Order: sequence, then structure tokens, then C-alpha cells
Amino acid sequence: MPARCPAPVRWLALALACAVPAVATAQAPNVSPTAIDFGNVGVGTSSHGEPVTLFNESGDTALYVTAGGLSGPNANQFSIEPAITARTISASESAILTLVRYEPSATGEHHATLIVQTDMGNVSVALTGTGVVAKIEVTPRDLQPFGDVGVGFTSSPQQLTIANNGLTDLAVTSVTLGGANPTSFALSAAPTGNIAAGESVSFDVTCSPQNAGDLLGKVVIVSNDPGTPTIEVGLACTGTVTGVNATPGSLDFVNVRVNTTATATVVVQNTGSATLTIEGVTWVPSGVDVFALVTPGLPATPTRTAAATGPTPTPAPRIPTATRTVGPNGTPQ
Repeated sequence: MPARCPAPVRWLALALACAVPAVATAQAPNVSPTAIDFGNVGVGTSSHGEPVTLFNESGDTALYVTAGGLSGPNANQFSIEPAITARTISASESAILTLVRYEPSATGEHHATLIVQTDMGNVSVALTGTGVVAKIEVTPRDLQPFGDVGVGFTSSPQQLTIANNGLTDLAVTSVTLGGANPTSFALSAAPTGNIAAGESVSFDVTCSPQNAGDLLGKVVIVSNDPGTPTIEVGLACTGTVTGVNATPGSLDFVNVRVNTTATATVVVQNTGSATLTIEGVTWVPSGVDVFALVTPGLPATPTRTAAATGPTPTPAPRIPTATRTVGPNGTPQ
């Protein structure tokens, strides 16, 4: 028998495919901002609050915040409100965690770190700020004496200037008058409120004596400058008054020959401590009018300066002279 080839064996290869679902990979959260520089902030004050936002950039996994807080060498110079407590942030969502403030209690640079703990890792925010103070300067520190000013009158003004040479606002809380005679001085538009760094304001001071004599006062300025919270500027003024005296107090011409003229002089003295201005001299007839003024009207202005020990009378430069003229039989001429 002829030989037969064996029947061919055919193999069927089957490809088996196994679909395995992709496993999600957790992605670390992001925080914004990553650093906050508060710049210059006045000691004893607080900056505005800076928000800190946490982003969950995982596509389908919730982010679990466990805690958060401040650390670092100057952590006590910063604050957070509200406190960071446990919370969940959904996938692809974000949330503002807190507001950070800088509240320096001392001058100089301060550094700290805000750390936020999550189940996908920790994130941090670097914090920096500089505590600064206001610096007041008042010029001049003592005003020149106002000199002699008549009671009831007002002197020419002198100016005071308050400048802020610091790095933060100068808060002027009060500008008042003090000293032994505060009511004899006055301020015009004395400033209160904030003066920005590098700025200045000015105001006037005058003397309006309430009584005669040496008058002393001071301007008292109170501010938030920690080095010089109170500044006093000295004031001095001399109140003066006018006084007038005529001598003699009466004139007696005694016997005057008919058709002749007798003359008598009246001396007017300034017995006060201020300038005396004579505006005129008038004549008031009484009885038989046989008298007349040689100088009817006296445009004279005698002056003197008050001495420290009291006034010294000074004669007027022009003095009226009274005369009497008698005609025949004693008839006034």
C-alpha cells in the first residue's frame, strides 16, 4: 500500500485580551501664594490679611486637610484667622484656608512659615515682614519770645512744623496748650490724625495776653513715636498795658494883667508798659471863657518800652499849653 502522509495538525492560537482599569495617581496639592512679603508695618499695628488658597489638582481624588499652623523664629509676629482645621477639598476644587496677618511687636525683619498638612503631602508659605516706627520731628523746638504785646491785642503768628521722619504713619493724637498761662496763647488749625512717612504739617501760634506781665506757656504734642511720645515747645510773651497821667492836675494862673497872656504847661506822661497814642486834645469851656489851648489838637505819639521792674514815665514830645487872656476891666479877650 502506498504510504500516506499523516493528516496535517492545525493549531488554533487564541489571543486573550485582559482589560485592567487604570489606577489614579494622587497629585500633591498646590498652595497660593507660596510666599508673602508684608513689607514695612508699624510696630504695634497689624497688616491687612493675606488669603492663602489650597488647590486640589487631583482629577478624581478628594484632598484631606489635617492641620496647619505657623512655625519659625518669628512665628509670634504673625497670625492666622481662622485657624486651619480638618477639612476636605473635592477633586479639582480649591478653598481659601485662612488669612495671614503681620503684627510686629518690635522693629526689624521677621520671618516665619505657614505649614499646611494634607493626606497628599505638606505645603508651606514663606512669610516675611519688617517692623518699623514713626519718627516725629518738631521745628523749631522753642519759639522765639513774642515780646511785648498789649493786653487785648494779638501778636504776629509764629509757625510750628511737625514732620514724620519714620517709615510708617505718624499718628498725632493731640496738640494742646499748657504751662503757667495757657489762655494767653492760641493755636490755629493744630493738626491731629495721621501724617504719612516723609510728610509734614504746619500751624501757627500767637500770643493774646489776658493780663500784664511775663507770660509762659507751652505747646504739648502727643504722637505714636515710641521714642518721643510727647514733645513740648516753650512759649513766652509779655503782656503790656497803657497808662496816662497829666500834671499838674489843675492850673491856677493867679493874677493876670489885663490885655496880657499867661501861659501854663501840662505834661502828659505814659505810665503804662505799652505804647500810648494820644489821638487829640479838646477844650471844654466852663464859666467865663478866657482860656485857650495854644496847641488845639496834639498829633503826638509818645512811646516807651516797659522795663522788667515796672514802668518809668516818659514825657510826651509835644505838650499842649493853656493860656489865659484878659482884656480891659477883666473882660476875656
